[in-house]
Amino acid sequence: MSFIRLDIPAVLLRYIEGLKTHDVDQIVGTTAPELQFIAATRVLTQAQFRAMISALYTGFPDWHYDHDPVELHGERYAVRWRQGGTHTGVWAMPGMDPIPPPASGCRSRRTTSTIASPTA
Repeated sequence: MSFIRLDIPAVLLRYIEGLKTHDVDQIVGTTAPELQFIAATRVLTQAQFRAMISALYTGFPDWHYDHDPVELHGERYAVRWRQGGTHTGVWAMPGMDPIPPPASGCRSRRTTSTIASPTA
């Protein structure tokens, strides 16, 4: 079996590191001002994305990420994430009523993907 070395753009590596360290400024700093983050129920602007990430880390202080190796599909990079945490803080997502933590905490796990253009 042969492997091809993938040169991962520095901006994508900064994004991944920001997620793993909960560095909201670093995460948002890797996005374009015209960011359109596609969430389950709506599309978020860059400012709304910042607020969402901040709310996530407040509501789930132990939120953590694991990911498969970065892949190249045509001209786009892809990352498959496994992420999760325990709801122990107030989760105040933008545009939604704050959700206090349940008495026993509640674990959440997700599998998602990030797609980035090569110019990122």
